[in-house]
Amino acid sequence: MQLLPFMTVWFDGSPQERIPARPRRPSTAFRHLLALIGFAPPALLAFSSVWAQTVANGHPAQPCRVQWISAYYAGWMQRKSHLLPHEIDFAAVTHILHFALCPTATGGFKPDCNGLTADGARDIVETAHAAGRKVLISVGGQNSAARFREATSPAHFDTFVDNLMSFVSAHGYDGIDIDWEPLAGDDHRQFAALVRALRTRLDTHGCCRLLTAAADRGREIFAALHGQLDQINLMTYNMAGPWPGWVSWHNSAVFSGPYAMPLTLEPLPAIDAWVERWTAAGIPREKLGIGVDFYAREWRGGNGTESGGVTKQGQGWRSAPEVVEVPYFEVMNRYGAHAQAWDDSAKAAFISIDAPSDADDRFISLDNERSIAAKADYVRERGLGGVMLWELGGGYRPGLPAEARAPLLSAVAQAFGCAAQDGHRR
Repeated sequence: MQLLPFMTVWFDGSPQERIPARPRRPSTAFRHLLALIGFAPPALLAFSSVWAQTVANGHPAQPCRVQWISAYYAGWMQRKSHLLPHEIDFAAVTHILHFALCPTATGGFKPDCNGLTADGARDIVETAHAAGRKVLISVGGQNSAARFREATSPAHFDTFVDNLMSFVSAHGYDGIDIDWEPLAGDDHRQFAALVRALRTRLDTHGCCRLLTAAADRGREIFAALHGQLDQINLMTYNMAGPWPGWVSWHNSAVFSGPYAMPLTLEPLPAIDAWVERWTAAGIPREKLGIGVDFYAREWRGGNGTESGGVTKQGQGWRSAPEVVEVPYFEVMNRYGAHAQAWDDSAKAAFISIDAPSDADDRFISLDNERSIAAKADYVRERGLGGVMLWELGGGYRPGLPAEARAPLLSAVAQAFGCAAQDGHRR
């Protein structure tokens, strides 16, 4: 990949000029209000222009009936033209999380990571802003913890923070999403220093810059930092696998229902238990979002169950099945003709295939219109801040008519009462 113009700040190691610290920042409630409506006093004219443009088109951007619907948008989906910015229904989301920069050991970023390009950054930022939506640059991702530890070491910390802020400024992003995975207890000091430094720098960077985080562990760490973050989005999916002592289970169940681990009799993992643990740690409910997954978990084969291979939730096995992550659009392409079953106790959807050969048996756990509605009900009933979508491209079916290409995103919009935009029907 050819080095891009903006990459010079990533690798030269020279710290960028710091913006002088501002004495005070707006209150959290005030920043949430301004962030929700996309308004900042210094940017009044720009905001008015976008508002006037959308009203003139007959489709003003309408807020959804939830604090946030933050949707990850992967650089590789954009780069290979699977889903382009103008094809996104921005009325169905409140924030875009552009995924993702990868830290390096010296405080820079890998140039070929996740398909991000300068043109791609400009396209998504300009398109989202024209629709009245904010875009955050995400940094990190799966197995990024070691790189974060190196980038936030004392030798490289200032360079890393400066380079992140330079990237935000150069491309017009509205904030930063931290995706430090996995976050271990020993990471508390460095993670906290990064969050506080970015919070300070973003607050001196103009009104209403946002700082969010994806989280799958470390609730005690987040309990000490929730005041610095605008959103804490729990990665409430990939909850089960073919591990010793386990049984087959849903990818993203809302409740455990009557199911339990066979040896310990502990309830199987579910969103409700996760949320309760995080709020018990001292994190306000309104700061938490739960995950909606546009990827499925496909359990393949195995043997030793009552059906031979694994075909539904709660099954043990003699020989373990294979479990793979599959985008929703691929699931529909392969298995769309099969009925989607419903586990009402878990509020989870699945496809069950009991084939003549055990090796061809399937248990496919996925989010669909019904499970998304159940998650929306849960968010409202528990007073949570919102939902995080992983990931827009996974739910997009480009070969279908325009109104049918994003069924999961349309389901999110319907569940949270978001208004439709031109070219997007619900």
